[in-house]
Order: sequence, then C-alpha cells, then structure tokens
Amino acid sequence: MNLPRPLSSGARLGLAAALMVAAAVYCALRIKVTTDITHFLPAGSDHRLAELSRRLADSTLTRTLIISIGGPTPEAARAAAVAMADSLRDHPEVAWLQRGPTDKLAEGVYALYAPRTAYFVSDRPEEEIPRALSDEGLARAARTLKQQLSLPLSPLLARLAGSDPLQWFPGILRRFEKAQAGTLEVDGDQFITPSTLEASGDPRRYAIMFVGTRHSPFDSRSQAPLLATIAQRFAQLNQQAGGTLVLERGGVGPIALDAERRISGDLTRISILSTAGVLLLFWLLFGSVRAVLLALLPIIAGALAGTTVGLLLFGQLHGMTLAIGSTLIGVAIDYPILLLTHRVLAPDESPEAVLRRVWMGIVIGGVTTAVGFIALAWTSFPGVREMAVTSASGILAALAATRYVLPPLLRGRPPRAPLLWRGSAAQGRLLRWLQRQRPTGFAVAAVVGLVCLLGLPRLRWLDSLRALDPGSPALKAELDRVRTRISAMDEGRFVVTMAPELEQALRRNDQIFARLEQARSAGALDGLTSLHAFLWSADLQTRNRAAVAAVPALGPRVLAALRNEGFRADAFSAFLATAEGLHRPATVPPLTLADLEGSPLAPLVRTFAVKLGDDTGILTFLRGVHSAEQITAAIADVPGARYFDQAAFLDETYAHFRIQTLQAVGVGVVLILAVLYGRYRRWRNCLAALAPAVVAAAATMGILGLCHVPTNLLHVLSLLLVLSMGVDYGVFLVESAAPDRSSDATMMSLLASCMTTVLSFGLLALSATPALRAIGLVTGIGMTLSLLLAPLTLVLAGAAPAPSATEKERETKR
Repeated sequence: MNLPRPLSSGARLGLAAALMVAAAVYCALRIKVTTDITHFLPAGSDHRLAELSRRLADSTLTRTLIISIGGPTPEAARAAAVAMADSLRDHPEVAWLQRGPTDKLAEGVYALYAPRTAYFVSDRPEEEIPRALSDEGLARAARTLKQQLSLPLSPLLARLAGSDPLQWFPGILRRFEKAQAGTLEVDGDQFITPSTLEASGDPRRYAIMFVGTRHSPFDSRSQAPLLATIAQRFAQLNQQAGGTLVLERGGVGPIALDAERRISGDLTRISILSTAGVLLLFWLLFGSVRAVLLALLPIIAGALAGTTVGLLLFGQLHGMTLAIGSTLIGVAIDYPILLLTHRVLAPDESPEAVLRRVWMGIVIGGVTTAVGFIALAWTSFPGVREMAVTSASGILAALAATRYVLPPLLRGRPPRAPLLWRGSAAQGRLLRWLQRQRPTGFAVAAVVGLVCLLGLPRLRWLDSLRALDPGSPALKAELDRVRTRISAMDEGRFVVTMAPELEQALRRNDQIFARLEQARSAGALDGLTSLHAFLWSADLQTRNRAAVAAVPALGPRVLAALRNEGFRADAFSAFLATAEGLHRPATVPPLTLADLEGSPLAPLVRTFAVKLGDDTGILTFLRGVHSAEQITAAIADVPGARYFDQAAFLDETYAHFRIQTLQAVGVGVVLILAVLYGRYRRWRNCLAALAPAVVAAAATMGILGLCHVPTNLLHVLSLLLVLSMGVDYGVFLVESAAPDRSSDATMMSLLASCMTTVLSFGLLALSATPALRAIGLVTGIGMTLSLLLAPLTLVLAGAAPAPSATEKERETKR
C-alpha cells in the first residue's frame, strides 16, 4: 500500500496561510461581541437581577448628563444655562434636554390627569374616601379652598376650582413634587438651587439642566464630542461673564470617558516602551528583528483559531473573553522562543532536526497549558467556560503553527548571536553551580516557603469592582456636589417588583410604595422616587372612582358646603356635571403606562419599568438608605419584591467568580500533574516540572500579602499566566535533562521568555490604573520567580542532568 506523501514545506506554508486568512475573514464577518454581565454570573443564580443590572448600566439613568452652571446671581446662572441649552439642542448626541418645567409639560399633565382626577384621590380609597367626603370632610375641604384662594397661586386655583373644588388635581401635582424629592427651585422655566443649599458658604447659585444622550455613556466616540462642545461653549460664556461662572457635570459619561482616557494613555505609553524593549531584546539575542515576527506567528494563529472556535460554538464572544483569552494565548510565545534559541545555538543542524530535539518539551508544555485552561470549564460561569474553550483551542493551534509553519521559515544559516551564545554558557554554569551548592538551594527554597507561609494568610481580598478603577477623585467630588444640589437617588439602590403582567406588577408596586413610606417614617431611608407618584394600577384607579361614585349625593352636598363658605354655587357647575357622570359608565379609561410614555412625561417615567425575561419589573429608587434590613423586612411579604444594591450584587458576584477561578486553578493543577505523570512516570520529574509554577504563584501572592497590597479578581486571573508559563519552564528543563542533551540552550530560552513576558506584561505594574497594575505586578513577580525556581527545583528534585564530558573538561580548564 502506498502511503500518501507528506506535504512539502511550500504546501504547508500555503495551507497555513489559507487557513489563517479564512479564519480572519470568518471572524471579521461573524464577530459578535457582548458585554452582558450574565455571562459571568454562576449558572442558576438570579439572572433576572443580573439582566436588570446590565440594563441599568445603559439606561435613561446612565444616559442622563447633569450640567450645573454656577454664577454670582440667579440671573447670571440662568442666562448662561439658557445660552448653553440653545447651543446643545441641535447636537447630534442630544436626545432631549430639560432646563425646567415647560408649558408643553404642564399641558401634557393637565390633559392626562384632569379628566381622571377621580381615579387618583387616595392610596386607600375604601378607608379614606368615605371619611374625606363626609359632611365634616366636605366642610373642611371648602374652608381649605377658601384659604388657598388667598395665596399667591390663587389665579391657577381659581381656574381649576370650578371643576375641582376638592383640589384632587393639586393633590396629584403635590405627589409629582414629592416624587422629585429635590431641593431645586424654579425660576421661570429654569431649575435653580436655593440660596440656602450650600452649607459651605458658597455664595453662587447654580442653574441645573438635564441632557439625555443617544448613546451609552461608555461609548467614548459619542460622548467625547458632546463633552468637548459643552466645555468649549462654557469657556465662551465664562469669558463673556468675566470669569465668574463655574461649570460642573454629573453623570456616568464624564467618569467613563476619563477612565478610558487614563487607561488608554497608560496602555499606549507602556505598549510603546514594551514593544521597543522586546524588539531590542530579540535583536540583541537573535541578531535580527525578523525573529520577533516569527515568534508572533503562533500567537496570531492561536488567537484566530481560538476566536473562530468560540464563534462556531457560542455564536458570540464576551468582551472579557476576547481580552483575557488573547492574553492567555500569549503564553504560546514560549514555544517559538525555545525553537529559535536552539536553532541559533545549533547553526549546523537543520530546523527539522532542532525541532525533533525540542518538540516533546513543546508538546508537553502546550498540552499541560491547554489542560489547565480546560479546567476552567469546571466553573459554573458560562463566560469562564467560554474563555476556557477559546484559550485551549488557541494554544493547540499555536502548537500546530510552531510545528508546521516555523521550521520552513528558519532555513538558511541563522545570524550570529554572540550574546545568546555567551548567555547560554552562563546559564549552563549557573545550573552546574546549583548542582554543587544544594544546601544553598534548600536555603532559598526555605525562604520562599516562609514567604508563602507568612504572606498568604495576610492576603486582603478586595472584591469591589470600584477597586479595579477608583476613578479621578476630583471628578467624583464634582459628581457628589452636583448630586447634592439635585438631591438625587442613591446610585444603584432600589426596590424591584416583578410579575408576569404589567398590571400585576403595578398592583404590587402600589403595595411597595405604602411599605416604603412606612419604612421612611421609621428612619430606614431618607426618601424614594416611585412610579406610584405618576401611575397607579388600573385596579386602584378603578377602586378610587368606585369609592367616589358610592358617596351619596356628592354634587349637591359639595355645593352646599361651598355655599356655607360664601361661594356661589353656579361657579361649580362643571364639578356637578362630573359628579353626576360618576354614576354612568366611565368614558375615560384608567391611565396606563403607554399613555405616559407617549406624553411629555415620558422622560420622567421611562426609567421605572423594565422587561426582565418574561416578567415586567417596576423599580423604586431610594435615597439615603440607613437600614437595608428594615427595607427588606418591609417588603418581605410582597410577591416578586426585592431590595437590590447593584454595587453589592456585582461585588458579591465577582467574589464568587474569584473563588471559583481559584478552585478551577486547583483542578487544573491536578489535571496537569496527571498529564506529567503519564509522560514521566517518575514523581521527581513531575515535581520538577510542576512545582516551579505552583510555588511561584503562591509566593507571588505571599509577597503581595506581606506588602499589604489589596488583591482582587485580576490578580487571580493573572495567576493563570504565571502558572501557564511556569509549567512551560519546568517542562522544558525536565525534557532537556536527558544525558545526551545540554540544558544550556533551554536555560537561555527560559531567560529570553521571561524577559519578553516581563516587558510585555510586567511593565503594566507601572500603570496608575489598579486593574493594569494588578496584571503587571503578578506577572512580573510570578514570572521572575518561575525563572529562578525552575532550575532550583530541577536540582533539588535530583532531576538535573549530570555535566557531560565536554562540560567537565571546560570546568576543569576554567
């Protein structure tokens, strides 16, 4: 039987190029990236709350930018706000803008509620309406109307009194005002802070406007031009005002843009430094920059393969999967560096012959790394399983690229690399020195063990997402000042009630409002903003109308009470007609959420209702929460009701993520050990291959504990890099320990790999951003320790090669 001939080198390169191009095209056409937080929640957790958290991250709340313009007088602040609003109305990013109440808003409120005043009389209609409409209650209402007509707002009341002598419509407006729970005053059509607000003695008054943006606050391409326009326009206004104005902004957009600019700036500066360092390192070691491109080929192939497999299996990839997965695939740079080093140090051998010598080490290193990543699939986080599959697929593809693509590209005599030769010889001498100085090695091991013993118990886990980027203190202080002026709700704290139908959710929301009002009176919170201020369930509205209609002879009795206070009865004919109409079928239906969303009130109510899977959720936003326990107890017996602290929920979720990732790392270590034992069948070799990575990871965290560095999720994820590369170091050295091989070249390749990793990732420790600094610290410390511990463990385990005759002769002559 004739066996098929293997592909020629040119055919292999052509096939590899075609596969990479095909993968790149597929990824470009099918790439779909999600940032859905539910990908990184444990399977079986409350995904409705996770979906709610995700929706709130890009909602009307987060898309609202608050602009505060301070001036020496209310008139100066108001004039600047008017000019600013005029310049922003036509901006393409501005969806809506509100400086204060407008005639259109007032007309919309009147059109919706005036025909329905009998629907919104009382939260407890069966109890309160009969008492309010008793003879005593009507007499009291007539006296109140008479008093109210003597106040400055009497012209407005006079216009409404004929159809609403019981002042049901003003009661609706008072609920609106209470729902806003704000300290803002109204100057004409402009919101402005009162003179008594600033406890610090700031004499300025602040005009406030609310700007709704069309895109997410995290979309810097849309947010940056708008914020730039605001800054430029304010600079002009301030110059015209003689420098007496102050601009402050509140909202997610300015903070998100500032964070992105700081992180991008850090990454750009560090990337330039690390790229220059890697290029210089490869040029010094290998005699050409071409070696960098060759080393990157397996990584590029791995990234394309991992992304392709992920899209084929999952249909989309999470942004964190792409970011962390691509970073993890970067461990594959160890494989070409090992091959390149041995090729340069054996110029008379063919690339294929060199590959045969080191291939088993590369295979075992790649397989153990892939197995370690696959262990992540053990977690209950769908996003982590996604990351595990893409990373493992990428590593295997990088192995294939190292095996089949690099050798044909390494033909021809390699360039002279004197530094690599000298470094290799020095590394060999170091290994042989360690063999002669085993007591010193045990002392070093004892010190490392002591670091782990003392440091690990002192680790302080900081599972707050805010710790990953605490943000600019100045911007946060500015946001707090603006929020204080408008008395905004607490960020991310609310009560949500869920039900399969909107009407059922509204009924439960009626109950929630009553319970929270009681909790507020008991001191559990300072205030709340509820949809209940604008909309009651159809059931409660209908019960109100029915309770009013059940009052006997309401019209004549109201007129009698008004006559007793000196009013003319004929002035209230409109109310008499309304009262008589209550005994006939309703011609105006109860108010609905759709009515509000189609009216000028839409910006006020659109944040309250959300769709959560098959359920509808109604949110009640809280201010000044003093006792979450009291709030939880108050709503405990309302079906579908939950108190929700978004920040605490995310922190708890990511703490769970961190714990399960650590557990998955432990499972990965066990699986790697099984693979190593299957290869070596000797525990000392398994120990020499695996221990450097595990001890380096533990010692890294021990050092952070001793230095009182708060640790978080990114420190744990960075340990994956340390373990993956550290295992490669151990495996490469064990594979080079055969009697007929010299480990000098392998030691040098480890040094080159470590230096490359420190330059690529370790320099992130210089970043001012905590998230980037965490990656840099763990990677830099961990890989340095792995480099030091790999030969040390090899010697202490008794797996180091004995010096060859040639090496003994050199040592004797030296």
